Amino acid sequence: MCIRDREKARLLQAATAAAIARYQLEHGAPPEQLDVLVPAYIMSVPEDPFDLQPMRYRREEDSYLLYSIGPNGKDDGGTRGRSEMEGDLVFRPRNRLLAEEQTLHRNF
Repeated sequence: MCIRDREKARLLQAATAAAIARYQLEHGAPPEQLDVLVPAYIMSVPEDPFDLQPMRYRREEDSYLLYSIGPNGKDDGGTRGRSEMEGDLVFRPRNRLLAEEQTLHRNF
């Protein structure tokens, strides 16, 4: 069951990210909240399959963080775990990931 929930969360994140991208093209920035996307870009705010609450979303400057609490059933604030059973299932736009990787690389 956990694998199915993880895959469902990833699919919902991908669909939501596509809606956010369309919104961002039209408005110049990601939305402040996911409910702004309803109904023009998505039919409803997706539910996190692990706790049936709305998928977590946080706008971060010109980017955003979208995450599911994951199989540990705990909101880790959008922090990835060391394994698939720990931490949150996190989606960040690629441009944000590249910036984070460069920062991490500079710190080592």
